[in-house]
Amino acid sequence: MYTVILRDVTERVRSQNELKRYADIIDSSADAIISRTLDGAIVTWNAAAERLFGYARAEIVGCDISTLYSPNTPRGQRYLTQRAAGGESVTNFETLRRRKNGSDVQVAITVSLVRDSAGRITGSSAIFRDITERKRMEEELKRLAHEQRQAEALVRESRDRLRELSSALQI
Repeated sequence: MYTVILRDVTERVRSQNELKRYADIIDSSADAIISRTLDGAIVTWNAAAERLFGYARAEIVGCDISTLYSPNTPRGQRYLTQRAAGGESVTNFETLRRRKNGSDVQVAITVSLVRDSAGRITGSSAIFRDITERKRMEEELKRLAHEQRQAEALVRESRDRLRELSSALQI
């Protein structure tokens, strides 16, 4: 005599596969994706976060998010999760963060709140995009535009001086 108990695990396997797919998408993202608890403890850290900030996942998960704050960042720009929880939109917010090697990196941050099944906020997820090169190019464009304005002013002055000289020669 045998007793056989069968359980349909199709839905559980489907859910696990879907979670694995989402985890793979997050880990393969070109942007750093970090989640944290409400008290600031880092929970997840993708491969792009390792590249951007220099911390291995094993050494940063569990640490406080303030580890990434630069002393050069204005205090009001540090507490983005609280701002998001207060209803403020935090999308492509540009600020500084600190790498493991002590250097600052310019980033654009988008914060999304994480909620439990009851709808309570339990933490946040943030996407960090390195905008250092873009900022460098913006500064270069500003510098070039300034130089162009100066050159145009010199050309105008030279043209005016040539007109004056031409008028003087005609007299």
